[in-house]
Amino acid sequence: MNQNLVDIRDVDINTELPVSEKLRSFIDQIKDPYHFKCGEVEISLGFDGDENLENKIIKHLSSK
Repeated sequence: MNQNLVDIRDVDINTELPVSEKLRSFIDQIKDPYHFKCGEVEISLGFDGDENLENKIIKHLSSK
């Protein structure tokens, strides 16, 4: 496993922030939202369809 990957369990998002700032905080912390780890598991993401990762993250953070 790539030891330089950020563990998503270490990402902390302040739910009081506006969505745009939550997104910026997430990206700043995770570094590469398409490639990170969760514990000892390496995660690589890809999406089919019209919606990109940014829109999916915005929807998720908007619901919190």
